[in-house]
Amino acid sequence: MKHLYFSLLLLLAVCVENVNAQDPVDPRTVIPTGDWEVLGDGTYYEDVFFMDYHWEKGASWTVTVEESVEQPGWYRFIAYGDACPKAIIEPTFGEPDNESYMYINATDPDKAFIPICSFGNKFNICSYVLENDFDPSKYLTVNDGVISGSEGCIVYQLIGAGDRWKPCNFFENFKLVLPESEWKDYRFKIKAEKSCSEDNIFKYEITNVGPDLKSFKAYVKPGYFSGTEAEISEAYANGENVAEGKNTCTATARGRYSLIVIGCNEAGEASSANSTYFYVMDDEADQWESVGTAVYYEDVLGSLYPDMTTEKLNVEVEVNKNRPGYYRLVEPYKEHPYFLYYIKMYRPHENHKHYLYVNAEDPKAVYIEDSPAGVNLGYGDASILSMAYVNLCNGMSKEEISALNLFGELSGREITFPDNSLVLVERLYKEGMLVTAEAPMFRITLPESAGIDDITVDNDAPAEYFNLQGVRVDNPSNGVFIRRQGTKTEKVIIK
Repeated sequence: MKHLYFSLLLLLAVCVENVNAQDPVDPRTVIPTGDWEVLGDGTYYEDVFFMDYHWEKGASWTVTVEESVEQPGWYRFIAYGDACPKAIIEPTFGEPDNESYMYINATDPDKAFIPICSFGNKFNICSYVLENDFDPSKYLTVNDGVISGSEGCIVYQLIGAGDRWKPCNFFENFKLVLPESEWKDYRFKIKAEKSCSEDNIFKYEITNVGPDLKSFKAYVKPGYFSGTEAEISEAYANGENVAEGKNTCTATARGRYSLIVIGCNEAGEASSANSTYFYVMDDEADQWESVGTAVYYEDVLGSLYPDMTTEKLNVEVEVNKNRPGYYRLVEPYKEHPYFLYYIKMYRPHENHKHYLYVNAEDPKAVYIEDSPAGVNLGYGDASILSMAYVNLCNGMSKEEISALNLFGELSGREITFPDNSLVLVERLYKEGMLVTAEAPMFRITLPESAGIDDITVDNDAPAEYFNLQGVRVDNPSNGVFIRRQGTKTEKVIIK
């Protein structure tokens, strides 16, 4: 199945269609009708209408918070009354609404939500959750008296415009700080344009810094950052002091590195953490030799992007002089038809080439190392790797990985991988999240000069057919298909 990517701009431009938020059915959406007790003054942080109607980023104001007497954990407050700044009221409601409450059901602190609430006879606002008849479950949470949620957890609707809801809270500023509670803004972001370092120097910027952060520490470690308390403590204890704004860090040996930045409060205590990653690239020309041309059936991008297909590519392959079975494909995406057409998406570098590193030293436990591809499809620099490699880096044994069916296999000259064992990483897609690719057609056929016995084709194996998008076809007819039989793959025309 294709993995569809949606950018922030797309979410802002289109509405959430075909969702009918109907009259409340779930009992959790029924607003209590009894008495409400005034708890005192709290603070409301607005991020509902910011992108569409006003530009008061981070705006907040004081509201009187009440709690249901009969059902403690239900809260209400006048969200857009006289206390709301005119810069927000005028372009949205026209005038303050001192009668309409925003209700929040926080009886379950981990699954708090806003039922459908109307304001100024103009807008409906609610949480994007099952209780409101939406499919996703983006709940609010309550932590130390602060009710908040993630990007897109709230939607709004223009009354009378049909069943069209628009997502909001894109900057995650929406919050209700309950009376006698306090919210400290320890947020910040790490901005980096490139994944590959230049001369082993990686450039990054600490930006969007919350007012309660006073200093930062930066720490570089090989491999992956999992966000554990132990890793954060290690980064805090060993990190170097850096400042808000532009910075650099360094590393030496080839590979992937995690940059962990710790934000500290006024007392110098660790209050928040963010991470990014970069690669040290090295052609290591003296350690590798060419063994000819491999046939590379690229299907990671073909599986994940709707407008891309499986491509058969002829790519130079090299073997490590000191490690038989350790291969790399040289600039595997340079002649990819998609990037020849969209030339700006391929990003060659002057001081190094890009390689796909394939470790087949154990033919029964083949994996692809984290390999920058030199392409950018709109979500930052892309890298391709095996999930087996990630697990190895995180300390998992080969036996454990084999049990999960994540290793590839070298049979004859053919390298294949199980479905859903390869992943794509793009710097700007969900902070470099690992995205699994089904990739059923992905394979690499090594040349005869690679020093491996020729493939033994099992002509008795059942034939499987796929269309050019890599989707399996049970009864192919009237078109061009890819046939896989045993270890042999070829493109065929079936009439």
